[in-house]
Amino acid sequence: MNRMIALFGALGAAARYVISLAVPSDAFPMATLIVNIAGCFVLQLIFTWVRERSGLPEHIVTGMSTGLIGAFTTFSTFSCDNAALFLSGQLGLLALNAGVSLIGGLAAALLGLWIGERLCGKGERAE
Repeated sequence: MNRMIALFGALGAAARYVISLAVPSDAFPMATLIVNIAGCFVLQLIFTWVRERSGLPEHIVTGMSTGLIGAFTTFSTFSCDNAALFLSGQLGLLALNAGVSLIGGLAAALLGLWIGERLCGKGERAE
């Protein structure tokens, strides 16, 4: 299992780095916002759909969730970005970043849950 976490962690960290290069984040930490919201969606989808329906061994699913998404998302960078916005007096951007991150992350997780349940055949109305 440790190998899977390390392997998927390397992939997640590399994906995070590529996004940080591709998305300009000079005035606003957009790359961090994108990876964290996307990570909330994908993690919930893994827990809802992949774990239940993929038939993948548990060590692969753990590698995907803990390794891939754990390395892809970043609470520490989110916190440092907000501290920098605070120290530079950009309180409006700090509030925007924190609010969009929290509400967007929750919305993304709920969307991942909703899609995952539908892929599993749950949540459909009986006729």
